[in-house]
Amino acid sequence: MTTARRLSTGYPQSGTYALAVLLVAFASAQASLATVSRMLTNIGIHGTPFSDWQHYAMSWNRVASGGPLYDPAQLAGPFHFPDMLFTGWAYSPPSVILWAPFAWWPGGYVLWTVVNVGLLLTALWAASSRQWRAHRLIAFGVILLVLGLYPPFIEAASLGNPDLALAGLLMWAWLSPRWAVAAGVLGGLAKLAPAAILLWVSRDGRRYTVAGFAILAGVSLLLLPLSGAWLDFATTLRLAQAPCGGENVAVACLFPDPVVGRTVGILLAGTMSVASAFVPSRWFGFALACLAYPVANPDLRGHTFLPLVPVVVAGAMEITRRRWSGCTA
Repeated sequence: MTTARRLSTGYPQSGTYALAVLLVAFASAQASLATVSRMLTNIGIHGTPFSDWQHYAMSWNRVASGGPLYDPAQLAGPFHFPDMLFTGWAYSPPSVILWAPFAWWPGGYVLWTVVNVGLLLTALWAASSRQWRAHRLIAFGVILLVLGLYPPFIEAASLGNPDLALAGLLMWAWLSPRWAVAAGVLGGLAKLAPAAILLWVSRDGRRYTVAGFAILAGVSLLLLPLSGAWLDFATTLRLAQAPCGGENVAVACLFPDPVVGRTVGILLAGTMSVASAFVPSRWFGFALACLAYPVANPDLRGHTFLPLVPVVVAGAMEITRRRWSGCTA
């Protein structure tokens, strides 16, 4: 490819291009090694390198074989969700169905890893290509380098936690309103609070918000046979206690009364979700919608901080866009 061709398609000249490729390769290797190291640590903690994926897969297999979705201990009295690893469920009944394609070893795990990591990496590549086209490899390499040093990313990648895919969906939501609908529907089915992005995307047209919530409602109707599990879910929400202490910085842990704390967290997340559609700044609204999920989460630590990734990248895109607009004005 000639220099003129590279410039016309947005690629840097050969020397810079080679350095960009090396940067991406180095960042990828660094993140991979950090993930493998964390997986070895996970074995000592949970007895398995990817305990979150295993938990979700076991939950689907348990339900598919006629067993209960929620652990009886979740229905008997106060409990902490981390204590329900491998035996209980922390989310609404429809969310477990999302794991059906991934609940088998080893193919299901490999497929889930590709989807989980791929959603975020492809979204970050698309963002780099859109905003920093002439230097997209360098931009992508820098993002990868930072991700490899960001503990929530390494934790989620090693555990197989879906907050990684959620961060990818939110990044795609910033890039396309259609992806925002997909992010809101899948995120809402999986963890409820991420449906906030459907309110934010009303900026691009109310039809996206209406379509998203209509799909959510339709899926809920299709899953009415799980009504018994829905009642159990309501019970678990009432009895669940925030696992305060240690690294947990959830809003629910800022109040002496756990019920008051959880209520404040949910109300604050709801307020942020609604405000995301009305605040003047598109980026600030996006940040409010993305962060509604961690604010509502009673166990705020580690991988639950991953929605910060699309918020920060979108902010960098906005700063770059405004500077370029100022230069060309």
